[in-house]
Amino acid sequence: MELRSKDITLLVIGLVANIFSAYLFSLKLISFNALIIIISSFVMILFIVAIQIKLREIDIRLEDQKFEQKKLSEKLKIYERLAKLESEVFRHG
Repeated sequence: MELRSKDITLLVIGLVANIFSAYLFSLKLISFNALIIIISSFVMILFIVAIQIKLREIDIRLEDQKFEQKKLSEKLKIYERLAKLESEVFRHG
């Protein structure tokens, strides 16, 4: 799981907002509903960041598979050429 700087920034901003909101709530400057909305927003940000990280991991795996597929395709072409040459040798030999 790889965290990028923008992910960390989002998480820190969300955490600071939650702490500040809890402080305002303790001073009775915001309502309980507002506090719940802010906390649930932070939880949604956590889910979004987690999904982005997973999507990046999947993208990296797909790129690796494309590279491996290309290598296998090249090997298959070589084996096909060898088989063709072998059949020509047996036909003429």
